[in-house]
Amino acid sequence: MRVRQEALPDDELVVVRGGLLDKRRLRRDAGLAFRRFGEHGISVLAVADEAALDLVARTILVENRS
Repeated sequence: MRVRQEALPDDELVVVRGGLLDKRRLRRDAGLAFRRFGEHGISVLAVADEAALDLVARTILVENRS
């Protein structure tokens, strides 16, 4: 498993978003990751600041809603 080992900077913002998840979609995504990388996983996004968060919210997150 690939896990980043570096420490977070003191000014780093970490957000863990929860909510209802679709088990079938999570299994599908984990299976796609396994076929591609040989490990089960799901993707996550990280941003450096609020401007980048706003951009991600208006683009990538909108595109991935379904």
